[in-house]
Amino acid sequence: MGELIELRVPKHNRIELFDFAMTLSETCGFAGAMAFGQMAGSMSETCWEWSQETFGTAEQRGPKGALLHLEKEAREAVEAIGTDNLTEELADCQILIWDAARRAGLGPVELLHAVRQKLEKNMARQWPMPTTDLPVEHIREGSK
Repeated sequence: MGELIELRVPKHNRIELFDFAMTLSETCGFAGAMAFGQMAGSMSETCWEWSQETFGTAEQRGPKGALLHLEKEAREAVEAIGTDNLTEELADCQILIWDAARRAGLGPVELLHAVRQKLEKNMARQWPMPTTDLPVEHIREGSK
């Protein structure tokens, strides 16, 4: 069995992280939730270490470069739809999201907390039904 990693979760994030873990454990069992969390945490750390060694530390280089690179990789992912390359392009996007977050001072737990908050905000908004593959924006107050 693999080595367990210790997550140092800030106190205000513990409930949200627990809720997420419980939902995941209900879906794929406790062992699956633990394995997923360990794998994601380990992969995020490995990506961060590699990025620092290859592209410099967060003090040397902020999140802008990773975010600009993410734009490029997202376009490549769009072009890869329907091909065997889509998974690899999506993986590039995930690596760059983790990298930009770390360079902005957010670890994986803080990023997950922000994702949950943003999802809750988006779920409370009104959205039009998409009719194409173009982006869909939420309905803004005062717009028709």
